[in-house]
Amino acid sequence: MVYEEAMTLVRTVFLGSSLALACATSVVVGCGSDDANGPKDPPADSGTPPDASPPAMVYPDDDLAALLEPIRTKYDLPALGAAVFDSNGALALGVTGVRKIGSDVLATKSDRFHLGSDTKAMTATLIARAVEKNELEWTTTLAETYSGETVHAGYQPVTIEQLLAHRGGAPANVQPAIWSKMWETKTESQNTRRTAVVEMLKLGPTSEVGTYTYANAGYMMAGAALEHAGASWEDRLRAEVFTPLGMTECGFGPAETEGEIDQPLGHREQSGKLVPETGWSDNPRSLGPAGTANCSLLSWGNFLRAHLRGALGDTTYLSEGSWTKMHTAEQAKNPQDEQYALGWAIGTQPWTKGPAFAHEGSNTLNLASAWVAPGVDRVLVVVTNAANAKANDAVQEVNLELLRAYVK
Repeated sequence: MVYEEAMTLVRTVFLGSSLALACATSVVVGCGSDDANGPKDPPADSGTPPDASPPAMVYPDDDLAALLEPIRTKYDLPALGAAVFDSNGALALGVTGVRKIGSDVLATKSDRFHLGSDTKAMTATLIARAVEKNELEWTTTLAETYSGETVHAGYQPVTIEQLLAHRGGAPANVQPAIWSKMWETKTESQNTRRTAVVEMLKLGPTSEVGTYTYANAGYMMAGAALEHAGASWEDRLRAEVFTPLGMTECGFGPAETEGEIDQPLGHREQSGKLVPETGWSDNPRSLGPAGTANCSLLSWGNFLRAHLRGALGDTTYLSEGSWTKMHTAEQAKNPQDEQYALGWAIGTQPWTKGPAFAHEGSNTLNLASAWVAPGVDRVLVVVTNAANAKANDAVQEVNLELLRAYVK
């Protein structure tokens, strides 16, 4: 099962330069890849843990639905959502459209949208928590983590930090034979993830270590390294990120229940028209650390605001050193390399009044965009349950409108 090379989407209209928003790609996760094999059967667990109680959400008075609806209609999208936050909370939020094309079930403000590669910042944050607990170090190597396995000589000195910065030599695309095996499990995939990583480590790096190559596989390696200490990546993310940051409307995999319209369904383009995906509408579970989280706008906003506050000096959740590590890009060896830190693309624009960090995520069925700009105390997020060219243009247009309305 071969899938396209990882991509970055350059938003020149919004950005005015080549600062890229990184976007995961694979058979299902990516930007315009071809899922020739169709959807898979759904794994057993696709949402929050059973004991998670519904949150008491407080929405801002400023509803963005009126701003979003003409853009959603213009680009023929099923649903479109957006929010603006500052370090204190939500300034504006809205969702418009339907959960599934062909139905009359409206999307709501509490709906969970698939985040794709925006999950990567969560994985980096989770590892930062583990570093602060002395469970591992940024400099922990693959040789140390996988001491009982066969690790190719080229991978042995690669560190956790290099993997999270896409500079660990990991393949842009998981090898087809390994990818196929990743589909075998229908539950949360700690063992399957480690098995896939061990097989990749035997084969050796596919790019020069230290040079940027966007790689979902590298995040799988980092996530599996963290799991070596015990609990799964999913359980750790719930305990160390979702719970302390009040992210009560988050889960893994497709947001919807199989056969139901209880959350926004992802859509793919066929013969020029968007159609709702059926069955298992996401990557295999084992890709989790690279991009399988879903969240409501408010819950995702809680995570993004933690990064905003951290960049502004708040050390309640993580230390200053951890925030700086995640928000500072290593000097690129080659001019064409992205300025990528740990889970974030980094850049500066006149409107940001200093460095900002951003990311995009997609599983070819959904699209999510996040901007965090500490210099203007703002977070901008846009989500939609489609990922075609029109969805890209819509996200761009919404971001521009949010800038005009909420960033002076």
